[in-house]
Amino acid sequence: MKLRLCLALCLLGEDSLASTPWVIGEALDAETGELLYTEHHHRPTDERTEFLIEYRGPSGEVWAEKYLGPDLQTSTPSFTLNDLRLGEYTRVQTDSEHARVTYREDAEARTEQGVVALAANLVIDAGFDAFVRSHWTALATDNQTLPVQFLVPARLKTYDFELQATPVDDSDTRLRKFVLEPAGFLLSMVVPPFRLTYASDSRQLMRFEGLSNLTDPDTGKPYRVRIEYRVSGEPTGD
Repeated sequence: MKLRLCLALCLLGEDSLASTPWVIGEALDAETGELLYTEHHHRPTDERTEFLIEYRGPSGEVWAEKYLGPDLQTSTPSFTLNDLRLGEYTRVQTDSEHARVTYREDAEARTEQGVVALAANLVIDAGFDAFVRSHWTALATDNQTLPVQFLVPARLKTYDFELQATPVDDSDTRLRKFVLEPAGFLLSMVVPPFRLTYASDSRQLMRFEGLSNLTDPDTGKPYRVRIEYRVSGEPTGD
């Protein structure tokens, strides 16, 4: 199953967008630690109103591009992901009631479309970051387990997950860790948990562990990755 979760720009809120530095993510193979690709998160510009994420191979070549709309601060943002290597294409457009999904597995495949009704606990792609932030107290302080409907564009449907905080490591209280797991037994047999590490003070995503939203051409399945995020200075010649 191509179940993907990509946590994109880790922003502190609408008012901070203009001054937030770019974010770089290094995606490492979950087992070997080998660098698979890097993520380059670009803020909107005068020429481009959308957020842009470039996925680059180890040699710097652009593998894929993702565009996220201005509704990134919600848990159900619109986005477009175009894998330039395979021709895989995903587009989700949201309004106040629905998410309209367009998906093509590769350049030769048929394009599929579907509509999913929005719900209070629905999460779409990078909207997971906004979902964690909006439920931070319940998760990190009250130790609640929250139900999540996660949209899987490749299947044109949602799947049930559960989100909860993991116990705090007394040796490093600067970090908060969360785990997102399938709610059903059958799904848990094929989809590993997603693990996320945030900075406690800034609530900025520091690490993501789980299935990538990019496909490994050799296996036809999503990469299993550990992505280490860091805030960089203003890029030059990029």
